[in-house]
Amino acid sequence: MRDATRDAHERLDALFMGFDLRDPDGYRRFIGAQAEAMLGIEDALDAAGAGDVLPDWPERRRGHLLAADARALGIAIDPVPIDGAMVAGEARIAAALYVLEGSRHGARHLRRLVPEGAPLDFLDADQPAGNWSKLLAKLDTILYQPASQDVAIVAAREIFGVFEYRGRAWLTKA
Repeated sequence: MRDATRDAHERLDALFMGFDLRDPDGYRRFIGAQAEAMLGIEDALDAAGAGDVLPDWPERRRGHLLAADARALGIAIDPVPIDGAMVAGEARIAAALYVLEGSRHGARHLRRLVPEGAPLDFLDADQPAGNWSKLLAKLDTILYQPASQDVAIVAAREIFGVFEYRGRAWLTKA
């Protein structure tokens, strides 16, 4: 999945590099974009039964941390409504989980850029040891057929697209 979605991931990374996290307004915009995308996706995953696919899904959620950071920053967020079809079925759920959990990897680096005193619940979110490898092992059991891999690749691109959509909106927000 990583190779098949590399272009979408790189495009999203390049877009989010446009948020200057050292600047309070840049950090505020970053949190707003992340929150509006993630909260909508997490709600859709809950409705789709992500907890049945990955039993520790509720503990992996980070939208509430983004919401707390947004409140602390005085940001009004409007989560993106996600069509349930985007995360319908195990392959699509697996893809969405892959994108959301993969976003944890850059948090430590990004956290160092944020000004002292800024709310950091989201970037400081704990990642229990082995969680990423546990997720990848679960994905292997779901995405072993080429057809399910194809569905997951399309779904992962769509999830990256939700983050891209909100990132563009918050970069240009007045």
